[in-house]
Amino acid sequence: MRPLLTLLALVIVGVALGAPSAAGAGTPDVTATIAEEPATPITVGEPVRYLTTLFDSGPSTFNHTKLALPLPAGMTVVSASTSVGSCTTRSDEVDCSIGTLRAGQSAQVSVIARTSQTGTFSVTAFWSGDNDENDPHDFSATTSTTVSARTGDTVNGYVPPSGDTLTTDPGTGATTANPQVTTATVPATQDGTPASLGESNASGPSDACGQSATCFGQISTITIGQTFTPANPLRFVFLLDKSEVPAGTKVGKIPMFHDGVLVPSCTGAAGTASPDPCVVSRTKLKKSGDVQIVVVSSTNGRWRP
Repeated sequence: MRPLLTLLALVIVGVALGAPSAAGAGTPDVTATIAEEPATPITVGEPVRYLTTLFDSGPSTFNHTKLALPLPAGMTVVSASTSVGSCTTRSDEVDCSIGTLRAGQSAQVSVIARTSQTGTFSVTAFWSGDNDENDPHDFSATTSTTVSARTGDTVNGYVPPSGDTLTTDPGTGATTANPQVTTATVPATQDGTPASLGESNASGPSDACGQSATCFGQISTITIGQTFTPANPLRFVFLLDKSEVPAGTKVGKIPMFHDGVLVPSCTGAAGTASPDPCVVSRTKLKKSGDVQIVVVSSTNGRWRP
């Protein structure tokens, strides 16, 4: 079961085009829907998933069922899969041959697309087929996706089932103007998952910090819509601009807090979160003088050095 953090928004329900949607003699009552994941604005360059479903509630079958899902300029197809039948993909469109849907049956197609420009994009799933009298019927469902610019502080997108790395780095690394960069490497999952990263200024030294402790960095908030294990953890990299690190700070002693709790150093096998979560390394980069802290964890949350 997908965690509650999964963001899934059902949108406009499709209706028959040029044909009655109510069931009649030999006419199936068919409903089309489409959803996008994540449902919040996507960051340009990140993937989004479209999940479209066609349901035949009867009383008869829907034959020769097909789907055409074209993508607007600014999006390209990454992959497509279907619960029934087969799909072919081009860079800008997915076409699926589903076959026959009997009363009470449904077909579900998942399309992952990558964004390449900002704006608001309309995506429509076009379903077609015919009834037992070979009368053609068309159904459609539409959703609208907003793609926002990458600011250097936030990133939001859908991680494909193969896994992926998301980063708030706008391409400049950590700078005095953008003193903290967060990177999350997400392992492979069965279904893929929505994810978001963001950095924000703390309200004070104790915000997201341990009791009686003094923190100095920004707060990195990480939300991954999936459950992981210590043996197959998430990997987080926090890059701190040298201007962010107080003078005289020993890099090897920089604390990392997770939801206000001090994170210990890792003591288990390489690549495992033992204890969970734990700090893998603290490194001062020779070329820039910036500090890099690597953490492995099975959980999301708020992180702060």
